[in-house]
Amino acid sequence: SDYALFQIAMAHGVSGDLARKLSNLQKLLKDYKRSSYRDDALYELGITNLVMNNDKAALPHFQQITRDFPKSIFVKRSILKIGLIYFNQNQNELALSTLQKVVSDYPGTSESKEALASIRSIYVEMNEVDNYLKYAKDVPFADVSQAEKDSITYIAAENLYMKGNCEKATPAFNNYISEHKDGAFAINANFYRAECDYKAGRDELALSGYNYVLQQPRSRFSESAALKAARISYARANYTLAVEHYIRLQELAESASNISEALTGEMRCNYQLANYGMALQAAQKLLQIENLPSSLVAETHLTAAKSALALKNNTLARREFEATVKVSQSDAGAEAKYNLAALDFENVDYSMAEKSLFALSKDYASSDYWVAKGFILLSDVYMKKGNAFQAKQTLQSIIDNYQGEDLKTIAKTKLAAIIQAEPRPIDNIQPENE
Repeated sequence: SDYALFQIAMAHGVSGDLARKLSNLQKLLKDYKRSSYRDDALYELGITNLVMNNDKAALPHFQQITRDFPKSIFVKRSILKIGLIYFNQNQNELALSTLQKVVSDYPGTSESKEALASIRSIYVEMNEVDNYLKYAKDVPFADVSQAEKDSITYIAAENLYMKGNCEKATPAFNNYISEHKDGAFAINANFYRAECDYKAGRDELALSGYNYVLQQPRSRFSESAALKAARISYARANYTLAVEHYIRLQELAESASNISEALTGEMRCNYQLANYGMALQAAQKLLQIENLPSSLVAETHLTAAKSALALKNNTLARREFEATVKVSQSDAGAEAKYNLAALDFENVDYSMAEKSLFALSKDYASSDYWVAKGFILLSDVYMKKGNAFQAKQTLQSIIDNYQGEDLKTIAKTKLAAIIQAEPRPIDNIQPENE
């Protein structure tokens, strides 16, 4: 009858009714004090509670087996389960001592091999890889290979990084990289260490790590490494290096946002480097991307316009300046409006230049710099139209009202030149006494 009751419990377990399995096993222990299936029942109670994620309830059953049935076939399995429960409860020292007992008392068994794997995991979790390697030397069946040393040293560092603990992860990655320069996880280690350096503001070290990743065959880290390397170089005004990274990012990018950032970076860097043709090409590619932020659309049209202007392509420049005005009510639009007036002035169309400059002061009143710069150009328009009085008044208004010394100095210089060029009145001459 005890055998039958045990099999009924097992049948409930197979059918998924774990509650009835537990109930029948507990009945067996209660009703059959001398049954030869008591250790079987205790072990199954422990295992079933583990399946139900109830480690606390499982632990006493495994402990009872080791205490009351020292010769049971379930003893070594129970000790293993006890060690794993301690591990799951973050009682690492208890787990280690328990699992090491399995390794020493039952060498070469499947349980001892599983215990050794768990011991390794605990040491890795504790970032004590050297202690594991020292322990494993005295375990005949451990046979730790170079590949395993590589793996566990890296995993210990990665675990710290994944927990957000860069303070401890960085020296752990340093240790891995110094000991396994060409290790299987060298790219991973260099990238994650660079990420920690980037977060800590150690840009030079971060850039070195990202460059290492980019020098290796393409990996899942390449795109992100190119992005961060480009941002660091651009922030440091190293536009030559930054544009190289942005070009690489464009080649690697799979996400739309990174493609957009790559082209934006190429456009900005090339413009700063006076590579106007390349800046213009990047701007034209960027404008083909859908759903760009309006501010970036305005910046791109403006950069394209200024690049075309530098290349003496005034027709394209005018078209791009006009496009900028249409999409921007900010400084970009004001700068574009000013440049349109400057093109009219260059083309000797003073009336159109005057009209554009009035529109600039009206439509972009908050853009003080470009409005003031527009007034300086307006004074030139007045001089070309022979209205020196109005030119002087315009320049004087800048001197009196504009806060920046740069444009105020230009206005003072122009005003002085106009006054200097004006004819002086002839004084009345008195006849000499005879």
